[in-house]
Amino acid sequence: MSGTGHTAEAAEETARAAKRSYIAIVLGSLAAGSAGSMAVLQMSEKALELLGLKRTEAFLLAQQTAQGEFSRQITKLIAQRIFWSIRYSGAVETGFPQETQEDAWRRYNEAVVTWNENYYVSVVLAQKYSGPELKRQLEAMNGALGGINACLNRIHYRPSYIAKGGEAAATCRFVTGDGGSQDDNVRVLGMEIQRASKMFGVMLEFLSK
Repeated sequence: MSGTGHTAEAAEETARAAKRSYIAIVLGSLAAGSAGSMAVLQMSEKALELLGLKRTEAFLLAQQTAQGEFSRQITKLIAQRIFWSIRYSGAVETGFPQETQEDAWRRYNEAVVTWNENYYVSVVLAQKYSGPELKRQLEAMNGALGGINACLNRIHYRPSYIAKGGEAAATCRFVTGDGGSQDDNVRVLGMEIQRASKMFGVMLEFLSK
C-alpha cells in the first residue's frame, strides 16, 4: 500500500510540475514579445485556467491584451498582402527591371503563405473576440484577396496561362470588370485592390471600436 501511495504522490507531483512548466513557457513567451503567434494567444488562456484565474479580473485583462494583439496581427497580415500586391503590379505596369519585379513577387508570396498559415485560426479568434460581424468581414476579405491573387498569377505567369487555354485563360475577371491584355489585367487589378483597401478600412474601423 505504501508503495502505491508513493507512486500516486509522485504522479501528482509530476503533473503539477508539468503544469508549472506549461504556464512558465506561455507566460515567458508573452513576456518575450512573442504573443504575435496565434497559438500563443490560445495557450495563454489555457495557462490562466490552470492558474485558477479564468473569468477573474486578471483573466479579463489578459483577454483584452490577447484581443489587442490579435487585432494588430490581422491588421499587419492584410496590410502586407495589399502592399505587396500594389508593389508587384506597379513594378509590372511601369516596366521596372525584372530583378525588381521578381523581388516584389517573392515578397508578395511570402505574405500569402503567412496569411494562409494563420487564416483559419484568425477566423476562429475573430468570432471569439468580436463576434459574427468581424468573422464575416474577415471571410469577405479573404475572398477579395483570393481574387487578387488569381489575377496576379495570371499576370506573372501569363505565357503559361495562354499556352494552356489561350487569352481567355490569362484574363483577370472581377465583379468590377474584366481584363484581357497585360495592361488591361493590371488596370482591373488596380480597381480590385482599391475595393479591397476600402474593405480593409471598414475592418479597421470595426477593430478600433
